[in-house]
Amino acid sequence: RLRHYSYSTEKTYVDWCRRFYAWLTGTTGGSEITNQGIRSDHVRDFLSHLAIQQRVSASTQNQAFNALLFLCREVLCISLSDLDKTVRAKRGVRLPAVFTVEEIRNLLQVSAGKDRLYLQLIYGTGLRLMEAVRLRVQDIDFDAGLLYVRGGKGDKDRTTMLPIGVRDMLRSHLGEVKKIHDHDLSLGYGEVNLPDSLERKYPGAQKKWGWQWVFPSSKLSVD
Repeated sequence: RLRHYSYSTEKTYVDWCRRFYAWLTGTTGGSEITNQGIRSDHVRDFLSHLAIQQRVSASTQNQAFNALLFLCREVLCISLSDLDKTVRAKRGVRLPAVFTVEEIRNLLQVSAGKDRLYLQLIYGTGLRLMEAVRLRVQDIDFDAGLLYVRGGKGDKDRTTMLPIGVRDMLRSHLGEVKKIHDHDLSLGYGEVNLPDSLERKYPGAQKKWGWQWVFPSSKLSVD
């Protein structure tokens, strides 16, 4: 968290640390670790265990490697010789599964309401799943025909085109969301989570319309 890693990365790294510890204690009984500490061969043996016994994918093995490398270097401050030279699993080339135009058309035809708008927006703008979930009202520029992605993959901002075909439906959807937001405000709610420490820099911004989610929860949630 101090290094501003994403929350999903934080949870993943902690999970791999727990799994590594469980494997170590089950293999060595814990006494070897207590007396001698963690060594490079422990990490290499664990990665081999994942590949051979657990038959994990190359991406999963590399994820475990990154988590344990971070644990040893940054958390435990242990200098493990040649750990960075451990053989990394290589991902084979795979052909992508791509929908045809007709399949996309059929998918959109059987969807309706907010679900259809959500699918059309992802398809027309190229948004990732969580980028669409975290979209805020102020990130949509109808006049310029642009959509702003804040803190996307790699914590990078970017813009993408806002398709003409979804603009009217999106305006109508935001009108309904605005009614819900106004009703929440009248009941003393209507706050939204803000990035970093903006709620301290701009008191009251969490209730402003521009910061609200484009696709909010269907019910009140506790932050």
